[in-house]
Amino acid sequence: IQSAIQLHPPSSLHDLVKHSTRSSTHSPTTSNVGSRRGSAQIAEGSIEPKAVLQPRIIRPEDVEQERQRAKAREQEILKSFDNLNDLSLTTTRNLDDTYYSLLEKVTSLRSTISKLQELSIATNELYDEFQNGANELEEDVNTQVDGFGEFKKQMAQVDALESRVLVSKDKARRLIKRLEDVQKRVEKHENAEGEWQGTITRRLRIFWSILGCAVVVFVALLIFYNFKPHSD
Repeated sequence: IQSAIQLHPPSSLHDLVKHSTRSSTHSPTTSNVGSRRGSAQIAEGSIEPKAVLQPRIIRPEDVEQERQRAKAREQEILKSFDNLNDLSLTTTRNLDDTYYSLLEKVTSLRSTISKLQELSIATNELYDEFQNGANELEEDVNTQVDGFGEFKKQMAQVDALESRVLVSKDKARRLIKRLEDVQKRVEKHENAEGEWQGTITRRLRIFWSILGCAVVVFVALLIFYNFKPHSD
């Protein structure tokens, strides 16, 4: 039996973080080049030198500081993703355990239903036998009453047949009682199964809500760190 949820390895997230880090690292250089070009164009015009803004010089300390910030953001994002991955694996194992437990309960319920069907068939067969015996008894009584004038022997046979009828009735009552007991057990099992399924459903809803919130927070953090403006 396959797992209820299959996880895919996050192979592209690390590359995405590296790409965002490289873009954030090289962005100051690009802006400085643009500012230098703008300064050169202004210098070629008729504007006085005092109005031209001097470009900001990028120092190695600034570059190293920006790299450290990008590295810290990358580590935080990777840590969040690892936590989310562990949560997904734990959820997968819990769902597998729930699935196997549910499968065992369904198998037990099917076995109980099969036994109940067998008991119902046996009850029907006993009823048919009882009906046939009653018909035979009636025919025998009528035949003996019509054929003989003495009733002692017939009365003894009637008493014997009556005893058989009473035994059959008692047997039928025991079978009916067993059938009622089995029905009560099935109803109790169904009620317990319904409560258990309701509990599992509530737990799954809570889990998926938490997982959805975690994914939204993770995506929000990723978008925030990718589009966050760089401070001077």
